[in-house]
Amino acid sequence: MARDLADSARGLLDILCNALPYPNASCHYFKRQNSEFDLLAHVGPARDVLPTYNDLTAPGSLYMRCIEEKRPLSGTFSLRDADGVKQYHQVFFPLSGSLDMCGVIMLSSRERVMPPLSEDFLMDIGSMIGMGFERVKLLEAAYRNEAEIVRLSKFPKENPNPILVCNRKGELTYRNSAAAEFLELNGLAHASNVSQLFDDGGKSSTLICRSVGEDVALRNREFRIGENILLGSVSSYQGASEATIFLQDITELKKLAHEMALANRNLTETQEKLEYQTRRALEANRHKSDFLANMSHELRTPLNAINGFSEILLDEPFGKLNEKQREYVRDILESGTHLLSLIHDILDLSKVEAGKLELDLSEFEIHDIVNTSLNMIKEKAAKHAINISVEIDENIGAMVADQRKIKQIMFNLLSNSMKFTPDGGAIGIRVDKIGDQAQFCVWDTGIGISIEDQKKIFEEFHQVDSSTTRKFDGAGLGLAIVKKFVSLHSGKVWVESKLGKGARFYFRVPIVSPNWMRGQS
Repeated sequence: MARDLADSARGLLDILCNALPYPNASCHYFKRQNSEFDLLAHVGPARDVLPTYNDLTAPGSLYMRCIEEKRPLSGTFSLRDADGVKQYHQVFFPLSGSLDMCGVIMLSSRERVMPPLSEDFLMDIGSMIGMGFERVKLLEAAYRNEAEIVRLSKFPKENPNPILVCNRKGELTYRNSAAAEFLELNGLAHASNVSQLFDDGGKSSTLICRSVGEDVALRNREFRIGENILLGSVSSYQGASEATIFLQDITELKKLAHEMALANRNLTETQEKLEYQTRRALEANRHKSDFLANMSHELRTPLNAINGFSEILLDEPFGKLNEKQREYVRDILESGTHLLSLIHDILDLSKVEAGKLELDLSEFEIHDIVNTSLNMIKEKAAKHAINISVEIDENIGAMVADQRKIKQIMFNLLSNSMKFTPDGGAIGIRVDKIGDQAQFCVWDTGIGISIEDQKKIFEEFHQVDSSTTRKFDGAGLGLAIVKKFVSLHSGKVWVESKLGKGARFYFRVPIVSPNWMRGQS
């Protein structure tokens, strides 16, 4: 018998049409829950066989009466087409079965007069067909169950994780291929009882055996087999004779978790050490800054006295000095002045590093600060026959910044150019407006700077020397201070130079520094 109910219905209708003088037939299954008909099959042209929805469901229709009265009925109906009106003779009889299956079979013919069919005959046919349909439905259910059983049977067999089954005594009654392979790798291929598997003194095997036949499932327990750690669950049900053990090897995961925990612990220790070292560094930096600030103050006081008395002696208020005395006093004054300049630089650096150096913003003319910076070196430039050039963009006027620090940046760069420019050379300043920023360039025709030194000249205490013997004095703090002060203004500084070709120092800062920069370090 065909598995599909529709195929079975079609086959039965063919038999009826061949055995009875009715060329057309249809079979309808009635659903009581929603009072709807399902067409299972039909033989003959659809227009001659299939009724409309209203024909099926209209109150008092032959279909509904056949269902409700559970007996055969007959009648005629007319159908109009292009050839005119055609009359059909119809016979309806109900389907019935032991499961109260409900439906109607309709036979039709264009012959208005048909030989009568016994009511008992039609009822017997309806009963036989109904019971046949029930068997088909049972077979369909059985096939579905069989397919489900086959599908489920593949689950343990094809599962990549070990699956075992044991009875109440712990005897292993099933192992899938993954379990067989795992046990063989661990030297347990011939194990016949769960008590031979787990290395925990029998605790796991006892729990597993006790779960057989109970509605208590053991979930996510760790089991040990040799050097392996497995995550397992045990499942059974009330009255069952066996329990299923689902295992997953998590040995590598446990190792990874241990390594991660160890790495986290090491990371925490490293972080704690780093925080400790940072605190120590900050504390040391604070002490250094305090020391430098205090020492700078303590040193400036006697130096100011030394410089002051040296200047008085050079003025000769107490009598003439001979040439040797004047030379010595001049050396004392120059050395003291140089040392005082170094102390000022160290103090400024210490304030920047300690975060105590703040910007004092004000508005001033760029022309004025350029001229003021040049006035500080004009005398020395004239003494060495060094020519000074100035170019300022006519579109640039005032700017808002820390005037004292911009002046010190200019002075440090000009002093640096003076120091490395030979007698008879030239230095200059050029100022341009670049968008909303002012770009300053201090250039010279001095000895130039090598590519290697250009990478380091803005570092603290770094000094440029083009010869094997030191020719130029200084502590290497001037350019470091320039970089610090430019950074305070959210600007940038850089150099362009070649050995023997002079140097160009650029720095660029906002023309109007925003108020939030006040107090920035």
